[in-house]
Amino acid sequence: MKKTLLFILLAPFLYGQNGWQLLNTSFIESFNCTYITSSGTVFLGSDLGNIYYSNTGGSTWDTTATNALDGITDITFISTNEAWAVGDDGLILKSINGGLNWTTIPSGVSANLESIFFASTTTAYIAGRDGTILKSTNGGTSWSSQTSGTTDRLESVWFITPTRGFVAGRDGVFLETSNGGSTWSSATSLGSDDNKDIYFLDATTGFVAGENGVFKTTNGGNSWSPTTVVGISEISAIHFANATN
Repeated sequence: MKKTLLFILLAPFLYGQNGWQLLNTSFIESFNCTYITSSGTVFLGSDLGNIYYSNTGGSTWDTTATNALDGITDITFISTNEAWAVGDDGLILKSINGGLNWTTIPSGVSANLESIFFASTTTAYIAGRDGTILKSTNGGTSWSSQTSGTTDRLESVWFITPTRGFVAGRDGVFLETSNGGSTWSSATSLGSDDNKDIYFLDATTGFVAGENGVFKTTNGGNSWSPTTVVGISEISAIHFANATN
């Protein structure tokens, strides 16, 4: 598939005592995702298939070895050493040395992948475009496709147990499963606009953010209620540092 790329200089922002500060990376490419490890290492995934990291709070940046040509859309760590990333054209990457080197894992699909979530050390899920949902039951060694019932772009996946989970997507798509993805069904409607991100504090309290605003559940996703967001009509991502912030 031919792609037209718009190259821009996009420097990341880090938050310090003086608020947000612009950090000049000098990279001429756009960044799609970021991840900060428990030790404070910052990772950036780029539109050109590069993953950069900083151990100096963003003052200096180093390049990891991905050998990828497709954009990186999501990065996650499941341990100090084991990391995963997904991206365009069915790209799945794995690292076993803390994100310094990455190995390509076959996905079996060509759709752009948007989000990866490990429900346990062995059970993981990926959501992507064209209604793509992938599942692994062997720690990511192999992946199988699931039937989502939609062809819309799926933006985010989150599981509160290895079998109970949710997927958020474009055009109001919000799916749920209670059997590990053997079947997916539409959850309660959050509106007709794009749902873009899911975040759970624990097995009962969670949030969905997007063009419909921010919705909250306190019963494990059985019901959702809108929250009040002042001055913002569209939310692209949501993350909690703790239960209140």
